[in-house]
Amino acid sequence: MLAEERQLSEAAVPEEKGSAVSMRAAKSVLFVTDTDIYGGLEVHLLSMIRRFRGTGIQLSILNVGPNLFSEHMDWDEPAQVGVVLKSKPMSMWKWFQAFREAKPDVVVFCCGWLATFPWFVSVAAWLSGVHKMYSIQQLLPPALPTMEGNSFRSKLRYRIGGAARRRFGWRVPATFLNKTICVSNAVRDSLVRDYGFPAKKTITIYNGISVSKFVAAGRRDSVNKRASTFCFRRLPAFCAMVFNANA
Repeated sequence: MLAEERQLSEAAVPEEKGSAVSMRAAKSVLFVTDTDIYGGLEVHLLSMIRRFRGTGIQLSILNVGPNLFSEHMDWDEPAQVGVVLKSKPMSMWKWFQAFREAKPDVVVFCCGWLATFPWFVSVAAWLSGVHKMYSIQQLLPPALPTMEGNSFRSKLRYRIGGAARRRFGWRVPATFLNKTICVSNAVRDSLVRDYGFPAKKTITIYNGISVSKFVAAGRRDSVNKRASTFCFRRLPAFCAMVFNANA
């Protein structure tokens, strides 16, 4: 774990009062997804949302596609977490309208892969008045094509061809986001090195692991103690970072 990540965990984890995390003020958070299948990303999202219980924060999910979340929520969660559905395709104007209707203080883009959302989605959110945005990148981005040959045409195609334009489009959102959160250093390194994401705005927060499911009973206490400064503090660190006015 990098030293700066350890400092983020230690400094950002908020005080706890009882079972509720103490935040500065109640805010609204909109988690944005684009999926037709309930998988690992969606499970992770609901686990994250459950950490906000008792905080007074208004939570909602905007999914471009079917409602994959309500049936997987606990019995009391549908009343607390709003699920907004949109149909494909979504133009920049439609995205702008969706953000204006939701009026969130914070938007979190949950990305199954780098091109989950078109480049203009974060721009539409920014234009609608949302100036605190985060992206969670789950998977390694695709490998970039290499230049074929040394001819002038090959060099020109490599620099301004379709692949170069797509790469530039994927980089645009990073300039509008407060942070791009990666689930591993491999994802972060690729985004910074290959795609030009700003290093200072791209961080790693590892996914947590269930000790009760994957660790033998006799070792859980020692693993829990070590995990308190590693994986299991990542989600509280993320929550605190989202609501820190200076993040």
